[in-house]
Amino acid sequence: MVEVELAVGEVHNAGTRVNAKVSGVSFVVPAGWVGGVPGPGRAYYLGSESYAGLGIATLLSRASADDVGSYLAGPIQLDNDLVLEPVGMPSVSGGRVTASFEASELVAVAAGVAGETGNAAVFLLAGNPIDRLALEQAAESLADSVQFSEPTAGPLLESWWRRLADSTIRQGDFSADAEGASASELRLFSSGRFELRAGEAGENSEPYGGDWSLDAPSTDAVLLLDFDDGSTGALALGFEENVLYLNGVPAEWAPMSL
Repeated sequence: MVEVELAVGEVHNAGTRVNAKVSGVSFVVPAGWVGGVPGPGRAYYLGSESYAGLGIATLLSRASADDVGSYLAGPIQLDNDLVLEPVGMPSVSGGRVTASFEASELVAVAAGVAGETGNAAVFLLAGNPIDRLALEQAAESLADSVQFSEPTAGPLLESWWRRLADSTIRQGDFSADAEGASASELRLFSSGRFELRAGEAGENSEPYGGDWSLDAPSTDAVLLLDFDDGSTGALALGFEENVLYLNGVPAEWAPMSL
């Protein structure tokens, strides 16, 4: 078996063990699939070579089985146009969590597994209803292949915390389609709370509130937003030549004015 360390821009064929040392998670790409991280700050994507199937691997350096179950209990937004709605509640058995979703003409299945080292992996695969069994088998194969080790994300996340705590970020919108949306402002407080003012009204709009945290699902960090209304958001982070990137799109960033 070929084993590689997770790196941006590489394509991994079926049977390859991918080792994400930052998250302390490794897994094997299932038969008939390929995977990889297409760019900085992006998730690990999977694609089927046998049928119309696609997937995302979320690797978490700090998560329990309960955290995975909570994540899979609600809707999951893959992009601005596709929201996966849960079908029933997740099934939890020990450190393994499974769940089903649907959206328009698609079905999706998820298999998550949590390790004793405090990290976890969630594999979400989507496709046509006729391929549900194949999707379930691929998701289970991914979860069965997971091996855990001590994550090395600590220094990376500490560096990002120092950079973002008590700062203000302005961007078109905090989504994958940031360039085409109206202006938004995100304030991150060192207390772990945030305020988001969305839309063209900017500072005059009513803010959304919640808690923010960081994780490292692949080679880069991700900003996690837990809104007070129960919804969640995740923004891939990048930093190059003193420019902050959210989901690959440049953003204005500065220490907060007190």
